[in-house]
Formats: sequence, C-alpha cells, structure tokens
Amino acid sequence: MVSLEKVKDHYKILQSAFTCKNATNPTFVENEFNKIINEHLSISENILYRGLSIKEILHTQFEIGQTIKLNRITSFSEDLKISEDYASNEYGTFCLFTIDNMVGFNYTKHMANVLKEMINLEYDTNKNVADLVAVTDYMSDQLSMINEEKEWMVESGREFLIKDIKYRSRFDMSKEFTIIELSEISHYV
Repeated sequence: MVSLEKVKDHYKILQSAFTCKNATNPTFVENEFNKIINEHLSISENILYRGLSIKEILHTQFEIGQTIKLNRITSFSEDLKISEDYASNEYGTFCLFTIDNMVGFNYTKHMANVLKEMINLEYDTNKNVADLVAVTDYMSDQLSMINEEKEWMVESGREFLIKDIKYRSRFDMSKEFTIIELSEISHYV
C-alpha cells in the first residue's frame, strides 16, 4: 500500500511545477521549486535539447567560449523533435540548445512516479468504481502527456559554456536549425 505521506511529498513537486508557471509571486514559487530540483538532481544519459524563444535570443549574444546564465527554471527535452517543434512552430526562432550529460531534475521520471503513486492511492482508498475510473483515466492522460515530453529541468541561475555554434543555412535545407552546443560549468550531483 502506498503511504499518503509519500504521495503528499511527491505531490509537492508536481504542484510546485504547475504553480511556478502561473504564479502571482513567481520569485517565491521559483525559489521553492529550485529547492525541489536541487534535492532530486541526476545526470542525463541522453543529449538534451531546448527550443529557444525569441526573448532568449534577443537577450543574449551567443559566442563560442561565452558563459551564459539561465535566469529562470528552464526545461530541456530528451526528444529532439519536441524541441524543434518549439523552436519552429511555437517560437519561430529555429534555434536550439543541445547539451550532453547534463545534471538536472528528471521531471518526467518524478512526475510519472507521482501520478502512479496517486493512482495507487486512489485504488487503495476509493471504493466507488465510477470515481475510480474517472480519476484513473485523468491520471493516465496526464501520465501519457508527461512521458511524451521527456522533460528535464535546471534551477534558476545555472551557468553553461557555449562550446560550439552551428548556424542555420538559408541555402542548405538539411541545416534547418541553428544549434548552440552547451557544456556545464562544474555542477555535481
């Protein structure tokens, strides 16, 4: 049986992530979520990607050897296609960050665990079949969405070094995106 306390602890992660996006006091919520991120760091075994927004591009002059600082909680994905979709369809920048072996918060893994624990708790405590089906369907939909994103997050203030830049070619359609390759500046788990 799943303990209610364990679910509440994990739910705090989920709640902080969603609250952070719509906060009326974003600094406080971001600080709380930063704490959660830092308590659950691990190293990605995959290359991670991020589609850059117009705001990110306009606020930074990207040069090889330059250190950049992410001034907010920032997400990356293990799925190149998802990041390309953000960079092209959502933002129209056609610009990506890539990083290998990044230390971060595996949002997908932790959120999947939270939802699975909540489903198990619902099975353990709710005997109403109609409620159970509705809750399980909702949680399963959320789990599917979270698993599709393959999302990792880093805390606000994280610094990276620009290792390389491969610029988008207007004449070679095989190079649709500008790729900014990052490496971490000494961050340990």
